[in-house]
Amino acid sequence: MSDKSSVVQNAFKAGSGATPYELHTLIIGVIFVSIFLVLAYIWGNAFKDLREGNMKMSTFGSLIGRGILFLCIMGYFLLH
Repeated sequence: MSDKSSVVQNAFKAGSGATPYELHTLIIGVIFVSIFLVLAYIWGNAFKDLREGNMKMSTFGSLIGRGILFLCIMGYFLLH
């Protein structure tokens, strides 16, 4: 049990000495991952609807295009 607590303590000690730039990079990474996971869930459900015939290919393509455009715009504003 003490091995696990020492690993956690060492991780927090390493994180407490992080520079603001490293924290900024971590926060941006978490934001991108969460947005991408939400988009992947939406795209997965849309693909399921496309296979079942409940969605047209043009609608699916526009959904993918809008998601990619959204990621590009978010990337521009988050990285500047």
